[in-house]
Amino acid sequence: MVISSEDHVLIKVLRREKGYGSKKLLDEFLNKAWSMTSPKRLLRKIDASGLTDMKRKSGRKHTIRTAENVEVVKRCP
Repeated sequence: MVISSEDHVLIKVLRREKGYGSKKLLDEFLNKAWSMTSPKRLLRKIDASGLTDMKRKSGRKHTIRTAENVEVVKRCP
């Protein structure tokens, strides 16, 4: 299960102030249904950079397929 941005902040605070590890987080938040790897990965990011944000992706940006864009393409010769 994906960890929400609110949970990212909470996990960061618990890691910094109380030293929680991934096992302790899973024990504290039984209702979240996280796998073991999700908190582990997030804690590694927090320890390495102090940030919980996702890194900006390199490479081509995704296009958006909206009804308006589909109509524009249909009208092109």
